[in-house]
Amino acid sequence: FCGGHNYFVAQLSHRAGVEPYSVHTTFQYGGADGKRHRLREAMLWQDDDEYYDPPGGLLRYELSIPDRLIKPPGGMTAKGHIALVNYQLRQLGAAFALAFALGRKLILPSLVCGYDKAWFPLDAQGAFSGAPQSELPIRNCPLDHVLEPSQLHPLQTAREYSFLSNPHLPARVLRGQKATQISTRRPGSEEFKRLA
Repeated sequence: FCGGHNYFVAQLSHRAGVEPYSVHTTFQYGGADGKRHRLREAMLWQDDDEYYDPPGGLLRYELSIPDRLIKPPGGMTAKGHIALVNYQLRQLGAAFALAFALGRKLILPSLVCGYDKAWFPLDAQGAFSGAPQSELPIRNCPLDHVLEPSQLHPLQTAREYSFLSNPHLPARVLRGQKATQISTRRPGSEEFKRLA
């Protein structure tokens, strides 16, 4: 019987390979929108068909994070956690802009958090005090640890990181995937010329 923190953040049932009897969306941020998004991330929420195959299509991107930000020398600090989150937010901002320009819904990446989030002080390692031990950094960090889900909900601009693994996703959506690479190197730079 999982509370929100031990299911979505500490991910105890996943690490133990145990299917829970129930999941309670406690210890989350963002009200009803935050709860819905967490349930979508866990594939415990079913939407209507248009959610899975929206008009205009979808856009997914691979998040790129240097190891030095995920596991900094000397260990994670509050400053390191902020640097890690900001690094991901810059990529996320660019991806939202591209999705908006293309008229597509953005499939969010799986985020990484160096510290947990709480409305009270965290322990010395950046974990939720008194809760079952989380593995830090937190992989598949809940969106509401980084962004306010209610800001995404009214516009339906995004889909959860687990979207393409959802069993309710129509096969035609998976079959319709196309991959491309976009270079962030500027034309005219020596690095760009070497790649061309």
